[in-house]
Amino acid sequence: MATSPASFVVAIPASSQSWIASTHLLASHGAVATMESSFLSQLRSIPIKSVVSISLYFLTFGACLTIALSRALRSLPYTIAAWIYTPIALASLYITWTEIFKFIENDYQTFGGNSTLTDYLTESDWFDAAYVAVTRNPDGWWWSVQLLNVAAVIVALIWSEGVHHWARKTVKGGPGLIRAGLGSALAYVLLGFLGAMSVCFASFLVQRSVIERTYVLKSSPRLTPSVFLLFGFYVLGVAYTPYIEPSSVLFGVNLKLLHLALLLPVLGAAGPVLIHRPKTITSTTNLSSQKGIESLYTFLAIANLVSYGFATYQRWQDWSGLNVPEILQRQADAVYDNPCQVSITADLAFSGLIAVLFLASEVRKGVKAGLVAPLHGFLVVFGGMIASPIVGIAVVLPAFLAWREGWVRKEVGAKSKAA
Repeated sequence: MATSPASFVVAIPASSQSWIASTHLLASHGAVATMESSFLSQLRSIPIKSVVSISLYFLTFGACLTIALSRALRSLPYTIAAWIYTPIALASLYITWTEIFKFIENDYQTFGGNSTLTDYLTESDWFDAAYVAVTRNPDGWWWSVQLLNVAAVIVALIWSEGVHHWARKTVKGGPGLIRAGLGSALAYVLLGFLGAMSVCFASFLVQRSVIERTYVLKSSPRLTPSVFLLFGFYVLGVAYTPYIEPSSVLFGVNLKLLHLALLLPVLGAAGPVLIHRPKTITSTTNLSSQKGIESLYTFLAIANLVSYGFATYQRWQDWSGLNVPEILQRQADAVYDNPCQVSITADLAFSGLIAVLFLASEVRKGVKAGLVAPLHGFLVVFGGMIASPIVGIAVVLPAFLAWREGWVRKEVGAKSKAA
């Protein structure tokens, strides 16, 4: 009669069973130890350059995100804007980064099935690979170029109305260390570069809504021809990006130069010192500076319109023969071409929503202050909402900001006198 496995084990003496159990336990510990040793050896074999670059990226991103969200959450008791923009920022962060993590996972899988973690981290470049993913499909690039263009406008707004340009409504005091100049503006800009522009935009508007309750906008940034050149270079570089061979060195160099072009004005925003402590608010108007920032916004509106028109013209040639529903379906399909494209298009959608809310809020304040006629304000808001899906928010937002510069300083002057 055949012996079952259970009866066979029972028939083994107790001492033998103990020896077998000990052997299996040691073997399992040995396997775990081998796996841990293999993993640790892989980690040790990763070049220090890769470890430093990845760590620096996420540490910087985490620090900037902590600064922005902590300020936004602390602002909830003080302003309605915090209850509007903060949930949008959190929703954008979740959606955009869920797709980014999917992109990284897919990138690792397509890198090579037999590749080790060391090989992937050593040879891959997430930064360049993400841009390759959103430039390879011309229909998808039509969405991507709009976000990259609106990024320049958001950076210009942070640069021109960051906390280093505000002073207390009374002559004593000024912005504290944590809220001064470079330390604040740079955190928001880096959050946009490393995380999502919509998260950066929403968080900045929350901070601004709180600060304007206690401070007045004292100054405008000093514009020089180099500032226009930097922003102009950025817009041109963005338009040129899809025509560069992704495998060439120029592709990565171009991307880094684009980000540097937007960072340089912010790095100099606080002037020669980090802390800007104005002792008086009497000089609340500087006509040359105001005209300069108005000119910059106008320049960005025109440049982004040309960039958008060029991208649309390129697509129009491929759309010839298609009816409107087919074109819309093709553009909708392009959004889901890859996770990175989903992320960047979601970022654009959230940025557009935030911009429209900001536009309506600023017009409402202008009407309430008696600086904008109610009918005029309604037409501006309605026109902005209609124009945004036609010419893009990257054109509507700077055009609105240029118009707003004509009366926002008057509102500041009125606040100063009231204080």
